[in-house]
Amino acid sequence: MTLMKASIILLIVICGLTKALIREHVYLRIPKNWTGAQSYCRTYYEDLSTITSQEEQDMLIQLSGGNQIFQWIGLYSHIQHTRNWLWSDGNSVSFTDWDKGQPNNVNGSQYCALMSIFYTFSEILFDVYFLCVR
Repeated sequence: MTLMKASIILLIVICGLTKALIREHVYLRIPKNWTGAQSYCRTYYEDLSTITSQEEQDMLIQLSGGNQIFQWIGLYSHIQHTRNWLWSDGNSVSFTDWDKGQPNNVNGSQYCALMSIFYTFSEILFDVYFLCVR
């Protein structure tokens, strides 16, 4: 392999990694339930937002105006396995910031996460604003 080919391959790899590390999130003030928000994000953006660090969560809180209004993120659990949390885009969960006493799955019907300052559990039918990633 020539030096130029190796340099081009390295540049492509670095660009791909950089794109993965720097994701653009969008705060949408359109009240929807979790599945409606996910569908909207998948249609017009990529998916509901995932959060991989405290810094990213702080950035999303700031993006949403720093208020304590709940917004949907892509965190959910399978109905049958409420302790197995997943991101709607398929990424594994490596960071969570649950509010005190959460997740609690009240009445066995809470499978999606809302974010304000912390994550909290909610029923899927609750209409709130949401965050998408592109």
